[in-house]
Amino acid sequence: MKIGNIEIDSEDKWKEYIKGIVNEAKDKIRSEREAFSLLKKSITKGFDEILPKRFILLFSGGIDSSIIAYVGKLLKRDILCICGGFKESKDIELAKRAAKELNLNLEIIFFDASQIIDALREVKKITGKKDAVNLEIGSVFYMTIKAIADKEMFKEQDWICTGLGSEELFIGYKKYIEAENTEKAAIEGLMQGYSNDISRDESIIRHFSKEPLFPFFHQEIIKTALRIPVEYKIKEGIKKYCLRQVGLNLGISKEIVETPKRAAQYGSSLSKELGKIARSHGFSNKAEFINSL
Repeated sequence: MKIGNIEIDSEDKWKEYIKGIVNEAKDKIRSEREAFSLLKKSITKGFDEILPKRFILLFSGGIDSSIIAYVGKLLKRDILCICGGFKESKDIELAKRAAKELNLNLEIIFFDASQIIDALREVKKITGKKDAVNLEIGSVFYMTIKAIADKEMFKEQDWICTGLGSEELFIGYKKYIEAENTEKAAIEGLMQGYSNDISRDESIIRHFSKEPLFPFFHQEIIKTALRIPVEYKIKEGIKKYCLRQVGLNLGISKEIVETPKRAAQYGSSLSKELGKIARSHGFSNKAEFINSL
């Protein structure tokens, strides 16, 4: 994985990269106004430095992918947005709505339940992951990318981009909010990011002979995010509050900015369909079924 001019190809290098930024981000921002202003500048500058001229974006219509798409367009990037899910899934609905409002080039991929078992097996083989969460998330990405892998619009591209990192940087997970020390828990999650998430997405993207792109991991964006106090990241029960405010400030509608987004395996309805398959095979839960594959 390349972040700007920095090559990160191991968990140790990733932890060294994050530790260095953590040590530079001790000085907390003291006001909401300053936090939102600095974050907007960091995202715009960071994206401009890290985003190639053209790329594919895994798009769900949530705040993370919408920020990447919108800022990318402002920076004159050529973006092909792709979204995969079952026909009536929430992600498909949100992606269509956001793409229409933001005038994005969106390719919709409809999943078929018959694809799930093969996808799980392939993702297990490609990533080396065995747990249900990683395999479900990975299967969403795998099925989405595989569906367009033979199309000319895919072959013309070199990069596939995701919004990875936002949950840790801007406090999107409930487990961080409920932790005894939210900030400490989120930083620990960020430190474990390579082994937990990056290696999964990177290996799937490289399986299709593309380069992975994670713009929220730009050094300046991470540094600014770590300087923002928790109370500006979670406010009145709203997760990623500061990022949503930046979205509004950029001109993204309140409807897109404030719409809650579920994890990929739920938003795409893959988890729901997998549950049905597990039960049809006589298993009481998905994890047991996945372990049997």
